[in-house]
Order: sequence, then structure tokens, then C-alpha cells
Amino acid sequence: MRFDPPGAAAGLFGTCYLAADPVTALMEPFGDLVVVTQRMVDERALFVAQIPLAPKLADMTSPLVVGRWKLDRRISMGDDYEVCQRWAHALCLAGFSGVYYEPRHDPRDRSYVHPASVALFADPGLPASHASP
Repeated sequence: MRFDPPGAAAGLFGTCYLAADPVTALMEPFGDLVVVTQRMVDERALFVAQIPLAPKLADMTSPLVVGRWKLDRRISMGDDYEVCQRWAHALCLAGFSGVYYEPRHDPRDRSYVHPASVALFADPGLPASHASP
């Protein structure tokens, strides 16, 4: 996914993706689909995550930060995940605990709603082949 570690850094950290609101949480996995059925929605589970400490997040929604690092909105919404993954690795090595970014799939008017997604970096945990279904 977007801010996962690149292949060579796969054992260094893992990424947990969160959304600031339920609509964003549902839009991200379904955004490329033409039809979303009620069953598809029902098969998802939403939960509230409480993060005890304020993480040090790289704010990719800030024009000042993105401009200073010579980036643009493609870091949050572009198709080149390899670039995003290299940035995730560099940010993790620099001491950031994650990325605060604009969700790619959200049809709401951003002048009224400010959706956000968070990718938190942490221990890589179990490889996908060992995770329970």
C-alpha cells in the first residue's frame, strides 16, 4: 500500500492505515470500484482506535511542508506507490512515527469537509502469510 516499507526495508517497520472518519475509512478501499454492494460494506468492520501518545506525523496535507520537501499532492493521491514507500522509509528513519495525508478517494467537497488518513509506522509484526484470516 501507499506508505508501506519498500521491499528492501520490509522488516524494518510495518504500516497501520487509519482514517479520521467512517466515510473516509470506507471510501479508501472501495474508491476504484464502480459498484459497491451492501454486502461489501457489511463485510467491513469499523472501530475507533485510541492512540495514547501524540505521534510525530509528517503532515502531507500542509502546503508548506509539501512545498518545502518539493512534493505535490501526488504523495497522497498519485499512482506511484514506489515513491511514497521510499518517502515512508526515509520518514521512519528520520524519527517520524507516521504520515498524515489526504485520502485519495473522497468525493466530498473539501471546502467543507477535511478528510484525513493516517499511516502509522511501528513494529512490522507477523508476515502476511502468518496472519490469521
